Amino acid sequence: MLRLMFLALLSPAILAEPAFANRVQGFLADPTVLFLLFVLATTCLYIELAHPGAIVPGVIGALALILFLFSAGSIQPNWAGLALMLLAIVLLAIDVRAPTHGFLTVSALVSLVIGAVIVWGTWGLLRESINLSMDAVPAGIDPHSVENYLANLEGVTAVHDLHIWAMSTTEVALTVHLVMEQAPRNDLFLHNVNDSLRDRFGIGHATTQIECGSGERDCRQAPVHVV
Repeated sequence: MLRLMFLALLSPAILAEPAFANRVQGFLADPTVLFLLFVLATTCLYIELAHPGAIVPGVIGALALILFLFSAGSIQPNWAGLALMLLAIVLLAIDVRAPTHGFLTVSALVSLVIGAVIVWGTWGLLRESINLSMDAVPAGIDPHSVENYLANLEGVTAVHDLHIWAMSTTEVALTVHLVMEQAPRNDLFLHNVNDSLRDRFGIGHATTQIECGSGERDCRQAPVHVV
C-alpha cells in the first residue's frame, strides 16, 4: 500500500483510478491502522506542544490526526480530503518562510495526494447521489440505445414515454409504452423484453405498457413534450 501511494506521487494515472482510491480508504479503515494513527497523532502533538517550534512532530501529528478522524468516521470523507489538501497548502507556505530542507515540501505532497485520493473516492458516490435526487439516467446507460433496441423489437411500430432512472446506486428502473400492430397473445414477449433489458443494459425493473396502434385514439402521453 505504501509503495502504491509513493507511485501515485509520480503517476497521476494511478491516482485517477477508482480502485486505487478504494484500496487507500480500505487500508485507512483497518482497526490496526486506526489505532496506530491515534497513537502517532497524540504522541507527535504532545511532543510539539512540549517543544514548540520542532515542526516535524507537529506536521506528522496533524496529518495523523486528520487521517484518524476520517478513519474513525468523525468527519465526512470529503471534509477530510479538503482538510488534507488545505494542510498541504499551509505546509508549502511555511516552507517558504522557514526552510526545512524539503521536509515540509514532501509532507505537503503526501498530504495533497492522500487528500486527493479521499476526495476522488467520494466523488463517484456524490455524483450517484445527485443523479438519484434528480431522477437522472444512470451513468453507463445510453437512453438512445435502449430506445433503438425497443423500437426494433418484432411487431413494435413506435416507442414513446420512455423513462429511465436509478432506484438506488445499484438498481435501475424503466417505464415505456410500446405501440404494436397486434398485442402479444401471452406474457412471453414481456418476459423476453425484461430479460434483455437486464442483460444488455443492466435495467432490472422494467414496466412495459403495450398499446395497439389502431389509430382510433392516440395515447395522451405519446407527444414528445409530454412527460
